[in-house]
Parts: sequence; structure tokens; C-alpha cells
Amino acid sequence: RGELFQNSATAFVATNNPPPLEKGDRGGFKMLDKRFMVQHARVVFKSPPTPLCQRGELFQRLTKKGDFYWPFAKIFSRLFLFSLPVLLNACVVHQSPLEDVDELSNAETQLKWENHRALVSSIESWKVKGKIAVKAGSKGGHASLRWDRNKDVQHIELFGPLGGGRVVIDAGAEGAHLQDTKGGDIRGESIAGLVEQRLGWPLPFDQLPYWLRGLPTGEEAKIEWDELGQVARMNDSGWQVSYLEYQGITGVDGRQMQVPRQVELNALPGTLRVYDKKGEYLGEDFFIRLIVKSWLP
Repeated sequence: RGELFQNSATAFVATNNPPPLEKGDRGGFKMLDKRFMVQHARVVFKSPPTPLCQRGELFQRLTKKGDFYWPFAKIFSRLFLFSLPVLLNACVVHQSPLEDVDELSNAETQLKWENHRALVSSIESWKVKGKIAVKAGSKGGHASLRWDRNKDVQHIELFGPLGGGRVVIDAGAEGAHLQDTKGGDIRGESIAGLVEQRLGWPLPFDQLPYWLRGLPTGEEAKIEWDELGQVARMNDSGWQVSYLEYQGITGVDGRQMQVPRQVELNALPGTLRVYDKKGEYLGEDFFIRLIVKSWLP
């Protein structure tokens, strides 16, 4: 549109013998006759674009009051000003409010989460094999993990530097029992308590049966979901639980479901005070990584 205005103005200047204007009743000027307008239109579309240096001079001449072309420049400027709001409105891309999109997305995610939670909550027994690594301050360790669970009866084995050998834990309704290759034989109320007593690491085995399936321990957990309705990250029971990867398994009823493959646990500030076996204070930061290589319900 700007090019057309400039070319049109060029056509006026390029016309050597413009037809005379007729003076109106109120001191104005009437529009040029139709023959000149047809001739003018042909000149507009056939004339090459005016160089930029000439366009500046042309604009000054058109906007000079009292000049022969002043009325036409005034008409074009008024038309441009009146049409500017329409042109700007045409350039606006109308979108749905973000709030509506977020509400729709949250509703879909919530539905997917409810379906996913119902599937994995049905898993009450499993056979899991993988690796576990821990780090607190400048110290850490790792071990291979084997975890068999049949409802409330559990059998856990740890192999490697984390346990200093082989550690076997059996637990049920009557409590937990830990044995190792170094002659250790202790009993307690929970797996987590025995592991911390024997190995020195506060591993959250009381919560891991939930986190291993990608579930929170209760309704107070703050959860972030991915696009599939699975937990991506949550703050639960003093820990930040991050799910890096899921894997597909087939349930005992033949249904397909997704369970965690890689999980990272970070103790939230103020949750723990970690000491090594010698009593040296390692700080409040405690990191755990769990990798599940085999998941059989």
C-alpha cells in the first residue's frame, strides 16, 4: 500500500500536462475527470519504482501547502489515517486465552494420571533387579539391588561396596531381619532402620515401595506430571523425587503399563543430617539414584 501511494504520487509528477481543475462551490477542488484517472492508472502500473532519493523530494513537494498537488496529498493522508486502525486490526492474530488452554491441558493430564495411578496401584508384588548409588558430601557408594515383594512379605539383597559385601533383608508383618556376610545379624521394626544402622546410609525403604511404582505416599505430595499423565517430579515426605525414564511392562492381568526405570532422590533441606560410620558429619545433602534393569510384576 505504501508503494502504491509513492508510485501514484510519481505518476502525478510525471504527467507534464495535467488537465485543469474545476473550482468547487466552497473553495475546494473536484476530482479529476475519468479520462485522466484511467491514464493515471496506466502510468502507475507501468512506471518503475521511484528511487529513494527522489521519493524524499517528492514527499516534500506533495506536502508543501499551496502547491498544485497539495489537495491530493491531503486526501491520501486522510484516507491512510482513517484506514490505519483497520489495517492494524487485520494484523492481529487472535488466540484463545492461556487460562482456558491451561485448564483444558490440566484436565486431560489429570484424567491420564487417574488412569495411570489405577493401573500401577494394582501392582502389589514384584521382582526387581537393578543398581542403587548414594552420595553425601564427598563420600558415596553403589551396589546391585534385588528386591522381591509378595504383598507384605519382602526379600531384599544388596551386593557391592555400598554394603561391604552381601546384605540380605527379610521383612513382614512381624518386623525386619538383616544379615550380612560379615556375621551381622540384627532385627528391627523397619527395613530403613536396619539399613541405616548397618550401612550408615538413610535409604528411604519405607517410601520406596510407592516411589518404585511412580506413586506418591499420600495426598500431601506436590506433583508435576508429564504429558502422559505420569509423575515427572514430586516433593514427598521430605524428598524430591525425579523420574528420568519410564519403561513398559505387562501386568499379571495382561494390561500394559509404564513403571519407572531411572529415579533420582534428593533430600530436601532440613530433612536429614547425614553422618558416616565414624560419626563424621557429612551435611544435609543426600542423593540417591536408582536404576531398574528388570521389572516383573
